[in-house]
Amino acid sequence: MININDLLATKPALTTQDAAAVFGLKPQTLRKWHCHRNGLLQPIVLGGRLMWSTAEIKRLLGVA
Repeated sequence: MININDLLATKPALTTQDAAAVFGLKPQTLRKWHCHRNGLLQPIVLGGRLMWSTAEIKRLLGVA
């Protein structure tokens, strides 16, 4: 089981899988946000992988 507090406290960016777990969504939902550019946040693309800013996730969750 993923400890969300540990993820948000220790990583500058999360994988799509981890970010989806934080929001309680399926990873495909976040991928659609990126493709359609209509989601709550947009990822950083690193080496072809989508990474989601921990700072932005915290802001959206109100825990910044």
